[in-house]
Amino acid sequence: MGRGLGLGVALVLVGLVCCAKLPLFRDVSQKNGIQGLEENHRRVPHASKYDGATIADLDGDGFYDMVLSNHGNNAEWYWSTGQGSFESADPHMRHFDVHGTAAADINNDGKMEAILTIGGSRGSKPSVPMWFTFDASGKIERTRGEEYGLGQESMRGRVASFVDIDNDGDLDLIYTNKPIPGELRVHLVYENTGDGQFVLREDTGIETLEVYKIVMMDIDEDGNTDILFFHSYRESELYMGTGGFKFIRNENLLPLELLHYAHCIAVMDYDNDGDLDLFVVRGRNAPARAELENPFLENTLIENRGNGVFVNVAEEKGLNVLTGYRPYHVTYGDFNNDGYLDLYVTISTEFRSARKNDLLLLNEKGVSFKKGLYHGIRAEGLPEDGNSAIAFDFNMDGKVELLTGNRNSTWRLYENMTDLSDRSYLTVRVGRPSATELDSGLDRNPLGAVVKVYNWRGEVFTRQVATPGRSHAQAYMDTLHFGLMHTAKIDRIVVEYTGGITLVRQGNSRINSEVIIGRFFHCPPGLTGRDCDRKPVCDVTSRCNGRGCERVFYSKCEACGSYFCLAPGEEPLAEPHRRPGAL
Repeated sequence: MGRGLGLGVALVLVGLVCCAKLPLFRDVSQKNGIQGLEENHRRVPHASKYDGATIADLDGDGFYDMVLSNHGNNAEWYWSTGQGSFESADPHMRHFDVHGTAAADINNDGKMEAILTIGGSRGSKPSVPMWFTFDASGKIERTRGEEYGLGQESMRGRVASFVDIDNDGDLDLIYTNKPIPGELRVHLVYENTGDGQFVLREDTGIETLEVYKIVMMDIDEDGNTDILFFHSYRESELYMGTGGFKFIRNENLLPLELLHYAHCIAVMDYDNDGDLDLFVVRGRNAPARAELENPFLENTLIENRGNGVFVNVAEEKGLNVLTGYRPYHVTYGDFNNDGYLDLYVTISTEFRSARKNDLLLLNEKGVSFKKGLYHGIRAEGLPEDGNSAIAFDFNMDGKVELLTGNRNSTWRLYENMTDLSDRSYLTVRVGRPSATELDSGLDRNPLGAVVKVYNWRGEVFTRQVATPGRSHAQAYMDTLHFGLMHTAKIDRIVVEYTGGITLVRQGNSRINSEVIIGRFFHCPPGLTGRDCDRKPVCDVTSRCNGRGCERVFYSKCEACGSYFCLAPGEEPLAEPHRRPGAL
């Protein structure tokens, strides 16, 4: 009987491992063009990273490029070759106190600009952020942003964030900083006037806050972007967007006391119910617990239950205490394509003890998270310390990979080696609504959009065009990965843009491929395409039905009228940089 019981338990365990598909990663940094220590100008090793990376398709070729901060060392810039490897370019930022990074297309020309924020020597030498542009050859040029109406205000730079504050289709800019002694204003808010020029706005309600890390989402679902301010050593504050350049403080909507002293926040739909939840990594020491097994503040998982109800379920899901570990940064992705978003948490010891391996937390269908799993990512060689990580599909093979940045070490790229051939996925590349050509009021930038994929069983998989785990860097990841387990048929794809615009693509999109939504290049009215050389196939009738049709409407007034467009890939000419297999 004992042997039979043991065999039964063993079979159950084997079954769990089989079904769980434990992700396994392999270091491909050197092979794929990531710089080593000497190339990366290691000048201040113990402070050589700064909480995040900017991942974005800078040149519009359909593959993600990378802009990486190294704090007091030279920053790193990598162009994707489109073959899974990278070529480095020198941004010439040696000896700069680089903190945050961000990228966006601010003038709708189909090409992105990047920002690196610079510190101010503890306030004694305030600086201005550096802006980067590039030409067709990939040559990088650095400015102070004067060509965009910027470069006049000095600051102790920390975080740069692009966001469409006023819902007019272009991206505005927020610099959040550390205070300069003797000055009242801390943060700077700029309006994009629509032609790539920025104007400083006053009295927005957030200028004097001393909390500088932010995440942005539409928390109350009114169509306006709200901002949650957080800080490793300060209390969090929530400010609600109004659709204009005025934010209003709200102390009641979120359980803010559970978000205080946060290192990093991930905004994600962990339970596949169609709304966005928040996982908050709080690695700060809690004085009252200094002698306990876990001396750190507990992590929180704030579940969005709709209608303004937010509940902490971290203990129930096994995420509140990671015993013996100091969590520092978090990123997320569906690493095994089972349809649920997993977590990857970096671990810091502040060089006070041996380096601990980062944690992979496998999402078990939203019920709990399995931890203590071997994932193949180990700290080796130098005494290093965990700092940041970001999940993305760098080679567009349908599997989510990882980039990690440890202090006193290099950036490392890890390929997902898990055999997922028996599982489905979909990638959705999100552009501006196609029907903008018919109604300019529909124009929206994809940054911040929430994308929902519905399968034929009615299950919903939700992602956001946002940074997968936010601290100091902002990513612009407009190609979203959806693991779909054994889904064979997609019913529809819904894109909820900021400012109350919805796009619905109805029909059976092909799995294990890329679906392109909307347009990617700004053209004169009545024209579209990479070279603005053809007319968009859009009208206000319902003649375009079924697969390949995009319907765009004002979210709160669908009955007021809809606009129909043939989707990219259904037109006579292909969309720019279209990859094989894209719909």
